[in-house]
Order: sequence, then C-alpha cells, then structure tokens
Amino acid sequence: MKTDNPDWALWARHPRVPPSRGSNPHAIRLFISFVVLLLCVGGQAQEVPLIGAKVPEDVLGASSGIPQCETGTSQHDPCATVNILGHRVTIAWDQQTKAVTYLFTDDPRLIGDSELSVGGSCRIAGDSGRGDSRLIKYRQWLVTEDLRENFSKWSGKATWYAALDLDSAIPGRATIVGFVQSRYLKLR
Repeated sequence: MKTDNPDWALWARHPRVPPSRGSNPHAIRLFISFVVLLLCVGGQAQEVPLIGAKVPEDVLGASSGIPQCETGTSQHDPCATVNILGHRVTIAWDQQTKAVTYLFTDDPRLIGDSELSVGGSCRIAGDSGRGDSRLIKYRQWLVTEDLRENFSKWSGKATWYAALDLDSAIPGRATIVGFVQSRYLKLR
C-alpha cells in the first residue's frame, strides 16, 4: 500500500495506531474551554467560612496589599473580596489568629431563603401589632435582629443580618444594601 500521507504509511506498518486526520478544531476549542473553566473556578473560594473559623488560604491569597476593612466601631481588620460559588463576599480576619471576624455581601443576585435580597425595601418603624423594630447602628448601617436571613444553598445554616440604609424619601422605610455577619455586631 503506497500513499503520500506519512500517517497512513505508519498505519500500514502498525495497524494498532490509527491514522491522524489533522487537528480537530472542535476538540481544541473544548480543551481550551475546559482549561479556562478550571482556572476560573480555581480562583474562587469554594465555601463561605464561618465567623471564628480560620480564613481559607485562597482568601488570604486573594488579598493584594492586605487592605483594611472597618469591621466594627473603631475596629479595622485585613480583608479581601472574593467570589464564593458565584457570589461576591468581603471576608475580614484577625491579623494575629487569622480567624474570620466579618462577612459582608452586597451581591444583588443572592436571594435568601425567605426571599430577602439586596435592593429590597422594608418597613422599619414599629406598628401596633409588631412593636418596635429594635434598630442598632452598626458601621454606616442600621441592623435589626428582625431582619435576618439564611442563604442555605450558599452559606449553610449561617445567619446573616440585613444592612439597612434609611430611605430619606419615605419615612419609616429602609433599603437593604447588603447582608452582614460580624463578631463585633451585638444585637442584644
């Protein structure tokens, strides 16, 4: 069997080695997409840490220049903003112990188990049937134990508190600007 294709000539001598048909552009695109996907997922933290737990190494690696975040009254801790399972979250930790002290997300795509989300509006003034809303000032926000949320598919059983900004146009109403957890947040 005589041919001008060296691959076919090799196959004629070694029938167990199939002849090459040139590069397959679909296979190359698929391979490149797979590599890009691995690189993208590799740069994300894979689960939301708990307050008091050691800060994950991938979060430490994501902090460039170790910025400081305000995590409580006159309290600043090193922090980083990362993507966890497709949602943006800021994580702060104690400089010495590397224990997580603060978590905050303002990702509007995150919807809680009771359907609270960033951008939502809520009544904060007490009414005759519900009593006072027990608001406290935390950082630049107002926080109340009444507006807590779970994101069970994203952060397990952790409880997040709505960070509220007063709506100056409508008295007695506030807008949810994010959700926070902090070891410095004292609600009771």
